[in-house]
Amino acid sequence: MDSSLPTTPPQDLILSVKGSTGQDEIGYFFDACASILRGELEERGDNRSYSVNLTGAQLGPLVMSRVLMTGGQYHYHRDARLIATSGLDLIFVQVILEGSDTRLVNGEEVVSRPGDIFIADLTRAMRTMTTHCGNFSFVLPRSAFGLRDIEFDRLHDQHIPANSLASRLIVNHLTALWTDRHMIGHDEIPGLAGATAGLIAGFVPSIQSRIDFDGPAGSRHLQICQYIEMNLSDLSLGPDELARRFSLSRAALYRLFSDTD
Repeated sequence: MDSSLPTTPPQDLILSVKGSTGQDEIGYFFDACASILRGELEERGDNRSYSVNLTGAQLGPLVMSRVLMTGGQYHYHRDARLIATSGLDLIFVQVILEGSDTRLVNGEEVVSRPGDIFIADLTRAMRTMTTHCGNFSFVLPRSAFGLRDIEFDRLHDQHIPANSLASRLIVNHLTALWTDRHMIGHDEIPGLAGATAGLIAGFVPSIQSRIDFDGPAGSRHLQICQYIEMNLSDLSLGPDELARRFSLSRAALYRLFSDTD
C-alpha cells in the first residue's frame, strides 16, 4: 500500500454566510465559487436578508457541492475573460433540488424546477440568476467522459427535464454518491468517478442536437463546407460566425477541420 495516499475519509468544506450579522460576508461565498462562476448579489450593500449555505467534498477528480441560497437576487456568469484566466477543462453538472433559477440555455431563458439537470462545458460561457435555489453540483475533467470534441459540443448547454427517466437515474446516482461520500474507499474513487462520467455521457446520443446533426464528424465538416460555399459573399463569415451557427467552440471548430483534412 502506498503510504503517501490519505487513509482518512474526505473532509467536507462547509461555508455558511448571512447578511443579518451586519457584516457583508457574501464575498466569502463568491470567492469559493470564483474559478467556476463570477457571482454578484443585487443591491448588495443594502441586502441583509441573504443566506447561503454550502457543503463541498472532493473524491479524487470528482468535486461535489450542495448549496442553498435564499433572501436575495444572485447573479452568476462565466464569460470569456473568466474562461481564459481560470483555464478549467471541466464539465459542470447541476441538479436543481429546491426553488428555481433562470439561466440561458442555447441562447434562450429557461426557468428551472426541482429535478432539472443542466450540463455545461466550462470552456464555454454560461449565466444564471436566482432568488431562492438549492442545487447539487459536481465537476469532472473532460477526459473522464471519453467523448470526442464533436460530442462535447452537443453536451454543452444541455437541459435534462425533471420528468425524464434520464433525470431520475442521474439524480438517484448522485444522491447515493453524496450520501455515502464519507464511506467511499480511495480504491473505489476512480471507478465511481468514471461511472458518474459514463452515466452522463451515455445520454448524449439521446439529446437532440441544436442543429439536428446526428452523423459522424465528417457530416458536420460537410455541412460547414456547404454553408461556407453558400455564404461566401457574407462579410460576417468567419470562425466566430461558424462557431456560433453550428454551436461549436472555436477550438472544436479548428480541431474538426484539422481532423478531417
